Amino acid sequence: MGSVGTPPVQVAPDESVAGRIKSAHDCEDRHRGHRRSRSSCVSEAKHGACYDVPRGELVLPLAEASLKRSPLQDVRTPRQQQFIAAAARLFSVHGYHSVGINDISAELGLSGPAIYRHYKSKEALLIAVFNDVISSQLEQARDLVSSIVDAREAMDAIIQNHIDFVFDQTENFLLWRTEFRSLPEADRHRLRYLQRLYTEEWVRTVRKLRPELDDDRIRAICDATIALLQSPTEYHSALAREDLAALLASMATHALMFGGVAPPDAAADRGTTNGESRSVPKRVSEAGGSKRVANRAASAPAKQ
Repeated sequence: MGSVGTPPVQVAPDESVAGRIKSAHDCEDRHRGHRRSRSSCVSEAKHGACYDVPRGELVLPLAEASLKRSPLQDVRTPRQQQFIAAAARLFSVHGYHSVGINDISAELGLSGPAIYRHYKSKEALLIAVFNDVISSQLEQARDLVSSIVDAREAMDAIIQNHIDFVFDQTENFLLWRTEFRSLPEADRHRLRYLQRLYTEEWVRTVRKLRPELDDDRIRAICDATIALLQSPTEYHSALAREDLAALLASMATHALMFGGVAPPDAAADRGTTNGESRSVPKRVSEAGGSKRVANRAASAPAKQ
């Protein structure tokens, strides 16, 4: 459920996040309300039409302008939110494929068919779960970046927030890995869109601390750092949560603050000094070459 590997986004400070995410969410309504094929709307999503953006672009409002809150949860009815919460609990405990529509309805004391008045399928509920988890994390990151003036403190806060997110949402990370690729293409595009928004909050913060780096390099460092923080969802560590969290925070901080900068002695280790090749004494080079030839000859199979 992480945002690693998503393409970079462009910045448009005068646009409304709320309007663009709502446009993305309304794509589902077009599937249901219009007599058009899903494939035609998917085609539009590829070019941004479902996100109400110029053709071929994802223009995101993530500059220094104030950002409007836009959680997708706000467009849900109370009953829909109950279904999402129940589905999330059951999916995390029993696994997506072991949970049926009747199980989710029974969790709320309802009959199985009651759910169909709100969601057309179990897959639609799964998409809603992913939507809400990512949107909630985006809102938390946005709040931290907007409310903490000092960039270094903001960076520390979003690192710790993401670590908590990883530990608290491990089951949903596993669910994401197994089920995301099977979701309808338009929904995958929308979820990736939200991930890009989240990553850009990291980029905005690190940009203030690393002015010597261009945005592409900063974005690559942020993507790699997020992947690092999410790595515990792929293995079992013998470390206690607090110990592993402290270790992850330390590595993430180092990556964000010093990633892309070669250590002072790295040039010497590579045989270079100030960008120039360091000459190697001829006798040493020849001796090394002769030794390698001798070793190869000794290890070669004997000819019959």
